[in-house]
Formats: sequence, C-alpha cells, structure tokens
Amino acid sequence: MKEINDLADYIKNFDQLTYPTQLYEDMVVNGQQADNKFELMGAWKTGSIRLADERYAGQSAIVHTDVAGNNYLFTGRWKTDAPVGYAVWQEIAAHQEQYRQRIPTEFAQEQPDVVTELIAKPGFGFIWALFVLHCYYPRVYPLYDQHVYRAYKYHESEGKISRQIAPNKWSEYVKYRDYFLKLLEKQRYEYWELDRGLWSFGKAVKRKKSSQEITLDEINIQSTKTVSFMPVSKEELWVYSTTLGGKEKKFYWKIDSDLNLNIKRQFKSVKTSTSNDLSVGQINQIVDYVSQNGEVTLSNNVMKLVKGTEKEGLGKFMLETFSLTTTAAQAASQLAALFVDAGIWKWNEKKRGMSFKANTIDWKDTLRSYYEQKLREVD
Repeated sequence: MKEINDLADYIKNFDQLTYPTQLYEDMVVNGQQADNKFELMGAWKTGSIRLADERYAGQSAIVHTDVAGNNYLFTGRWKTDAPVGYAVWQEIAAHQEQYRQRIPTEFAQEQPDVVTELIAKPGFGFIWALFVLHCYYPRVYPLYDQHVYRAYKYHESEGKISRQIAPNKWSEYVKYRDYFLKLLEKQRYEYWELDRGLWSFGKAVKRKKSSQEITLDEINIQSTKTVSFMPVSKEELWVYSTTLGGKEKKFYWKIDSDLNLNIKRQFKSVKTSTSNDLSVGQINQIVDYVSQNGEVTLSNNVMKLVKGTEKEGLGKFMLETFSLTTTAAQAASQLAALFVDAGIWKWNEKKRGMSFKANTIDWKDTLRSYYEQKLREVD
C-alpha cells in the first residue's frame, strides 16, 4: 500500500522521548558493551529511561552517559514493584555472556528454549523475551510488538485488518519476520529505521481504526439495559483480546485490585453481550485443575455440555465445579486465550483439539503485569 511504502514521515515521528534512539543505536545497532547493558535496555524497552535534559534533570541519579555525552536517568517506574520485569532484566544484565551462549545465532523455526524459560519468569513476557534476542543479534531477530504487528496485518490485508494484539506465539513471529525481511529488501532503509517506521505506522493505524473497529456502541448489558460502552479505555479499565480458534472472536476483560476477573462477550446474532465474572477463588481452582492434570483440553462444545457428553476438560470443569450455565462455561475459550497471551498457560497451537498446560505457578503477578501492560497500550 502507498501509505506503508513511504515510511519517511513515520520514521521521523518515532517517539524518541519515551524511547531515546541514541541509547538504542549505541547498545544494539553498534553493539556497545556495558556491565549494565540489559538493565539499560530493559528500561528502554519498557519506557523507563529518559535523556536527562531540562525536563528531567535532577529527578534522579545519572545512570549512563552515551558516546555523544548525553546523560540518562531511570524514571520512577523502574523498580521492583512496577510491571516492567525489573528483576529479570537485572538477572540478564548480571549473566550477559551466559545468555548469549544460549541464543541461536541463526534463526530457528521452533521457539528456542531460552525464550521459553524467559517467558516463564514472573512478570516477564514473550515480547520482552524477543527483545532480549534482538539486543544480542538484531539482524537475526527483528523487534516485535503490537504496533509493528498491526502495521504488518494492515499492509498484508490492504487495510482490511488492523489487529490490536501481537500474538505471543513463535509461529506468528516467524511470519512477521518473513514479512519484515521482504520489506527490508524493497525499502531503502536500515533495519532499525524500518523498525521505527513500522512502529509509528502501526500506532497511527490504531488511532485511525479505533473508532470503527474497537468501540462497541450501544450494546445490551446482560439483557437488562442499554448503555454506551467503551471497552478499550483507561477510564473504564477494559482491554481487548481475541480467542485462539480458527475464527478469532473479540472479547473484553478487566480485573480488579483483588484479581477478580470480568469477561465480556458480544453475540452478533442477537446484538447483546454477556458478562462473565470469575472470582479469584474460582480462578485459583481452575489454575490448580490445569496444573494437577498436566495437559487439559478446552472441552466447551455447547451441545455436548447441554447433553452432558462433553469430555473432561476446562469447559466441563467450569460448568460442573461452579454450577454455571452452558453459556457461562463457554467463557473457557476467552479465559484460555487470555492466560495463553499472558504467559500463564502454554497452548498446543491447534485450532481444533486445543489443549493447555501450566507455564508458571505465579498466575496472580503474571496476570496483573499483563493487565497493566495492556492498559499502557491504550493511548
């Protein structure tokens, strides 16, 4: 498309205040070494480092001075109790060479073990794990996040698709990488310039499409009253996800301070929405069920649930354990997708016969961090 074939303006519009480009170019493009390199780059990736110019001078201690003499400082978000993966970045910084030795120097079609281990760490995630690989071998592992992925889907579909979520799947990253390399061959830019252009373009697409593709207008809440509902907003605290099946379906969700979960689904046929609430106690039981059974199938076929013929699995467990309606038990699809995206569960990558197994025992901190990450993505 013409819009994406001319990225010069988008490259210029990259958010250099939140993501100082000179620091990235020193550390990643030019491969500069420093004892605290991955602490700096972790802070860079999470928007937790700034140039110590007149806007930020004196707010905290200088943590780095680049080759051009620019000083940098961490923002107040760079701390252990913020959703920035602080402890993991510190660990990587302390064992940089050990991690380097474990990262394949040539791209693999299957997810490397080091990625699997990184995303299993509390408070960390798939996109950050890929950024670790990128920092070591940037030409092998392109940057990957929601904005560049949105640009990719928008371009490939000629403007028909503008997904809001970059799937936390190695198979999808492989597709994006193939697209990125093909585009790199056609463009006159360096790889880091193309990264920035796609990032800015994807963010612009999000703003352009939000009013017509993200917002649900005047939907009936639990068949009791009609209200104006803006699900993707910091004010309402709703965020957006999609299911894992062959026909991806949108849903909206939020958690409260106690980690009680609310999932909202819309049904096109009747133009109504259903709200499903799962308490933190119920989620604990679901997490224990998956952990204790090793690998659990989705098992939420509506007709089989009604007839009582559905096999053991997530949907049937929720139906029987919590005395849910069959409609409520089908929220197993949304819960599973959410937990896979958050890194709490692993998925067998099948559209039919999908199954799940535990990926981390710390589901609470992982879900809270993922939710806060999703909120930060809402402009």
